[in-house]
Amino acid sequence: MKRSSLFVAAMLLAGIVIALAAWAPTEGAPVAEGVSIIDNAFVPANLTVPPGTTVTWTNNGIYLHTATSDLAYWNSGTLSPGQSYSYTFTVPGTYTYYCSFHYVEGMGGSINVLPPTSTPPPPTATLTPSATATATQTPIPPPHTPTVTPTATATRGPTRTPTPTPTAIPLQVALVKGWNLISLNGRADDPSIDSVFANVPEVTQVYTWQYDHWLFANRTPSGWMGTITEIVDGTGYWVNVADVTVLALRTRQPVPEVPPLSYTNSTGWNMIGFVTQQPTRSFVSYLGSLQGKWTIAYGYSPLYGWQASFPTGEGITDMVIGRGYFVYLTANGVLLP
Repeated sequence: MKRSSLFVAAMLLAGIVIALAAWAPTEGAPVAEGVSIIDNAFVPANLTVPPGTTVTWTNNGIYLHTATSDLAYWNSGTLSPGQSYSYTFTVPGTYTYYCSFHYVEGMGGSINVLPPTSTPPPPTATLTPSATATATQTPIPPPHTPTVTPTATATRGPTRTPTPTPTAIPLQVALVKGWNLISLNGRADDPSIDSVFANVPEVTQVYTWQYDHWLFANRTPSGWMGTITEIVDGTGYWVNVADVTVLALRTRQPVPEVPPLSYTNSTGWNMIGFVTQQPTRSFVSYLGSLQGKWTIAYGYSPLYGWQASFPTGEGITDMVIGRGYFVYLTANGVLLP
């Protein structure tokens, strides 16, 4: 009788444990979500997930694509059709990203990681990629070598108020084989061309347009040679790349209470940089201080070539972090980013 009672009690206890296990919150358990990459969009473009979610991007299109974090948290590298890349998100926040081949077309998305609601994330959780891309195919080269021949006058260059405590910002720019039009989103700690391109030996040539002529630099076995010695904020640069790579470095911008940077631009064509902490911003907004003076701006996509933007809002609408642009002015003007 006693043994029978113990058996019944044990069965009841087991039932309670099973019921509690079924009822208990499952937060913290591995979660998987997928994003389909099509030509030229991420589906869904905006995804909300709990901490600990592994997101997998799969290229279901017919072109090459990437899933590249705006703030350099991850970079899938080039994904050929059918290839995938995964990344695990453990820290709450909103993470924006883009396709390095189709950023000019506005191909981007975001992952919103919710804060924990009952169980805190594991103490060992870190924001690290859960997988690395296996794509090795060389990106499609641009259809032609740039042949911009602008004319300009007057002077151009940055003017600043010194900042006591500049903020460090990670920058990561995906570079494809051939010509890329890039810029820095802030000041490099060491702006020398040797330092900025120290970790990207694939960059072999650099050009920029200043006043009424081209400046250039070529990489040689003994170092960089030419008329460009520094890579500065506020200026756009043509860089010729021998193979797909990523330019990664930290830049700095003034603390909020310091007056913003200003850049003097001249009548005619100017190669400008996108100095910002935002992943994208409209041409109309960014060039607002040049309203009435700028008539056309060009971005360059390695896949689609030149694409224009106009003050009316027609053409491509957004500038993208890490990219450079040509802007035509009818009069000298000061750009206030």
